[in-house]
Amino acid sequence: MWEQKRESQPPTAAEMGERWRRDPVLRSELDTALTGWFHRPAPRHADWLDEANFLAYGLARTGRDADAAPVFASIGKFIDGIPWGWWGELGGDADFVRARRRARRAV
Repeated sequence: MWEQKRESQPPTAAEMGERWRRDPVLRSELDTALTGWFHRPAPRHADWLDEANFLAYGLARTGRDADAAPVFASIGKFIDGIPWGWWGELGGDADFVRARRRARRAV
């Protein structure tokens, strides 16, 4: 059974992003979602917008701003409170806008 090391303070968004960047499984999952799902033509389903928000969130948290740019473009202004509310420093809407701005500048 896997156990997470207990910490006296929860990690900051920057610390969590760094952990995610170093995690090879998460990197692989993001690559698969980006190339195997997002970049493939398919009809959009009811949960598509939620899933796109999660993909944009994961890419933004790991510093993959250029990869996140087309995902943000497809989302438009339709933010999903989860996962963006998890970012924690500015709140969901502000963090979404900031991450989308960074992604737009990266391309």
